[in-house]
Amino acid sequence: MEAAIRWSPHAKEADLHFLIIDVAGNRLELNRITNSLSGDRIEYSTEARRERLPNFTAFDWSKTHSTLVGIGSASGEAILLDLSGDDPEAPFVQSFPIRHQRKCNSIAFSHENLLATGLDRVRNDFCMNIYDVNQSSLRSGEPQEPYQKLSSSEAITSIKFCNGYSQTLLAGVARQCIRFYDLRDPYNYGMAQFTTRYVHNIAIDPLDENYFLSAGPPGEPAVTVWDKRFISKQLPGTPNSDAASPGAVLELRPAIDHTTSSNSSTGSNASIWSLRFSGQKRGRFCVLSSTGEVKAYEIASHATDAPHVIPPVNHLGGSAWSSSVYTRRTHTIASPWQHAHRSNGEVSRLMAFDFMTGVDRPLERGLIALHSDRSVSCIPGPSSPAHAKISGVDEFMICKDTHIITGTAEDPSRSISDELTALQSQAKDEQGSRTLLDLDEALLRLTVQRRRCFEGYLFDCAKNTRITADDSALVEMWGTIGRLKDLAADESMVGDSLDLSYLGVTTIWRRNIGQSENRAITQPVSKLAIDEAVHQIANIRGWPKFERTHTQYPYHRQLCLAICGWAASAEVLEQKCGSLLKNGHAYKAVVLAAFHGHRDIASRVLRKAVQNKQITNMGIGAIIMVDRLTSDQREMCSWMAEESDDPYLKALLTQIITGSWKAVVNSHNLPLVDRVGVAVMYFDDDSLSSFLESATSTSIARGSPEGIVLTGLAQRSLDLFQSYINRTNDLQSAVLALSFSNPLYIRDTRYKLWKETYHGQMQVWQAFLERTKFITQHSRLAILPRKHQELTEPDTVKTNSLKPRSVVKIPRGQITVRCEYCQKNIAISTFESPPTPEEPESPQPEPVPTQQAATPSAAPPSITHNGAGSTTSRPQQRSQARARRCKVCKNCGHPLPRCAVCQLWTGAPDPNDAGATEALEGMNLMEGFLQYCLRCMHAFHPRHAQTWFAKHTACPEAGCRCYCKTGGLKGWEGEDE
Repeated sequence: MEAAIRWSPHAKEADLHFLIIDVAGNRLELNRITNSLSGDRIEYSTEARRERLPNFTAFDWSKTHSTLVGIGSASGEAILLDLSGDDPEAPFVQSFPIRHQRKCNSIAFSHENLLATGLDRVRNDFCMNIYDVNQSSLRSGEPQEPYQKLSSSEAITSIKFCNGYSQTLLAGVARQCIRFYDLRDPYNYGMAQFTTRYVHNIAIDPLDENYFLSAGPPGEPAVTVWDKRFISKQLPGTPNSDAASPGAVLELRPAIDHTTSSNSSTGSNASIWSLRFSGQKRGRFCVLSSTGEVKAYEIASHATDAPHVIPPVNHLGGSAWSSSVYTRRTHTIASPWQHAHRSNGEVSRLMAFDFMTGVDRPLERGLIALHSDRSVSCIPGPSSPAHAKISGVDEFMICKDTHIITGTAEDPSRSISDELTALQSQAKDEQGSRTLLDLDEALLRLTVQRRRCFEGYLFDCAKNTRITADDSALVEMWGTIGRLKDLAADESMVGDSLDLSYLGVTTIWRRNIGQSENRAITQPVSKLAIDEAVHQIANIRGWPKFERTHTQYPYHRQLCLAICGWAASAEVLEQKCGSLLKNGHAYKAVVLAAFHGHRDIASRVLRKAVQNKQITNMGIGAIIMVDRLTSDQREMCSWMAEESDDPYLKALLTQIITGSWKAVVNSHNLPLVDRVGVAVMYFDDDSLSSFLESATSTSIARGSPEGIVLTGLAQRSLDLFQSYINRTNDLQSAVLALSFSNPLYIRDTRYKLWKETYHGQMQVWQAFLERTKFITQHSRLAILPRKHQELTEPDTVKTNSLKPRSVVKIPRGQITVRCEYCQKNIAISTFESPPTPEEPESPQPEPVPTQQAATPSAAPPSITHNGAGSTTSRPQQRSQARARRCKVCKNCGHPLPRCAVCQLWTGAPDPNDAGATEALEGMNLMEGFLQYCLRCMHAFHPRHAQTWFAKHTACPEAGCRCYCKTGGLKGWEGEDE
């Protein structure tokens, strides 16, 4: 290393110093920072300089004296320098000569004024000397003998004192081991050692001295993390760099990007120059390589019970990973000088660094760095990543150090499909220049399913198509399900023997619909029964016999075309093309009319598109109307197909050029439903079977929701949606689509698990109303056909009491108003019809005599009369009877809770209001029944709650400390109860 930089271990916010060590120039420079460390620039002034020093190879800063520095010379002599004076050639404070001259590899100070030097190996001499550096010896100026001599005939490569125990130190013995010494040991033997070849640049974590680092020899950019608690008493041996050494809890091989070495692709010239712990965060250290790369590591440990924990498999090969220490994070702080964005080349290579301690916000200040041109800069340190929390209602909070960002990802003014479409357009404009998502975009993608749920994403196929307008595959899927639903309406897909509802093209063509108990009506499922059912359905719908291609199954083809939306009459087809024309799909309208074989409709649609200036190519009409093309026309069509971006126009031109419908079917830019329609209309039976089987297998493997046109919502659709969920995590769309046929026609455990998961997700979203709608609408979808019920329930047919029966049982209501005494439903009494004039009023049960009922606040209301001795009219008696039944539990006789505002009974309008009795006549008693706080459970008349909480926040009940307005009471804000 040619130069180094060290931050002062005595630095304080008002007194920041650092030392530049120029090994090549034999000088030291003490500098003081003069600015406030803003940005990456450092302004400093030189306070002391020492020049013309003897050649030195090691240095260290005293831990007790702020101006005392020790250097180890190339001859092995240790020299102490005082940097407090201005003389650049001031005499040495003290020198420690040795008997046999050799290179000093390392020098280290302790917190007790001890100085250790590590020397190269020489026979019959000690290679590590310990000196006592105290004030008296410094003033005397006399030569001093070593305090202790250790490590005979063993080269010492690196030395570090332990901060907490200044009489202990770690020393790296060249090519042998790392030895742990206790200077209090009278025999001067090492206490224990780690056998390893990685004995260079030892660094001890000052925040946890159990852990220390060591680097590999030159050419091996490896770093090992050691734990002193696993140190062992062992004799020196031959170290093996490939086997994990005892006590090594983590090995980083390589620890830096050694592939960027300038002279070798294998990194043989890349070496570790420096290892430094941050001293501010436990387990954080940085590695400097000879290429100028600085990489930060954060290590952590987890508690394990070794006898009961099986080590995880090492997927990269080798033995299983059983250490409790792992790399938590890595940061590349500085790139190698050969990196592409380092424009200055080797001039800007980072030569040395150190952590800046003793300053405000040290983790933000980072590192002080020295470059090849001897310039000094401040590099931001490795910061912890921001912590992000996202709630189930799209609220997010991001914490970064002391900064907190909160917000919501939802824009109520736009639908989710509009926002996603805008993001897709933006990504298309950027053309892949962005590799990471913005925060807004990431949060939006995380909330897609919730937003769709609240926008009404259920079983309305047309509405679902609008909600998923940003996803063309889902649009095609819901279009297909919509056609299947229309075909199955009014039991139109039920023949005399079978129910063929929600089956796909492949299922109908192969005549394999499975063995569902609800599909078979009068006879078991068989191919003959399927043929009869298809023939009956075609006759009921009035479909003509298919005659465009010779086939053995003409009615099957008509049903398959209907599933694809291709069985429309000429009038309906023209209306469909006109609708496409209005929506801006001019080429699609023209081409579909041509594919259906209606050239006259295609010509009329093309004429309208040209008049509306939606199509400028007038020559397409002539091409459509001719049967054969000349060579010039074919060449022109080929050129137009290459230049066109519209998939429909390209498919049409390709068919005209080749004269083969296979080119259209194999055009993967077209939607699958149109490709299937072309195949059903023009392929022979064998080619159609081969294509349908291949397309179905491909759709299932890829998890493409467009494949529903092939599989339908039968058994194979579960495999398709399994792949779709694995690919997109869109469980919502899969559950909604499969609910049309599950469990009416299919009973599969996967659907049950997916539906329960989706219901749980809606609970997290607090989509309680949407979940209830799902359950009720799903029950209406799963109604057995009338013919099936006529066979299974003959008695109801005879009595004309046949009612639609669903195979999905609606669960009992999960939210009911119950009496707080008997815990029975009190809402039942509100649905009872009032007694007729001929019927006597049923007597009301007397209140149960409890302690609470005996108090004035819990007593039932008395019945008032209109004047002394007068009685009310019969209609008024009926209204008052309804009010009594509404206010008193009919099961136990206890009244409902009192209103916390007026202290009168809830469950009916305030009887003190004018016209309250008459208001009961035309009133739904459950509307405005009562409101209560979900926190304190106090009840209110709805009007009283609205009036009170418009001005107040706290609960009106005396002694209650609940702030109902902040979230306990629901439904009062600005609503007309």
